[in-house]
Amino acid sequence: SEDSGTESTLSDSGRASESDPDDVQSIATLGVKDQKPQIVGGMGTLYLNINYPEKARKQGIEGRLRLEFTVEADGEVTAVDVVDSLHPLCDSAAVEGVRSVHFVPAKRDGDPVPIRLKLPIKFQLTTATSINQPSGPRR
Repeated sequence: SEDSGTESTLSDSGRASESDPDDVQSIATLGVKDQKPQIVGGMGTLYLNINYPEKARKQGIEGRLRLEFTVEADGEVTAVDVVDSLHPLCDSAAVEGVRSVHFVPAKRDGDPVPIRLKLPIKFQLTTATSINQPSGPRR
């Protein structure tokens, strides 16, 4: 498997409980001196932009999906694909969230280059959630 062994989890508040920069994996290979792309504001920014859909929460939908996308040489996210689907509601929320962030682009030999990335995202319901109050981020 090409997983880094970690996942970021969205609680039913739609926030990440874990934000590990190693979750984003390059599909293309960068050399030792090359620079990986980085999300402007860090991984937390991405997960703040992914909302756990209320309909999905009410239906008890939870689990993992995987996205692949391109970070262009200008840092724009394009060509977002769901490669492992969870549910259309969660898939759409994850795609929208990834499209809403901007990256510092990957660099090869000091020059910005487009690169294809993959990212697992886990949507997870919490058990201690009040019916009227979504839970906050878990620490």
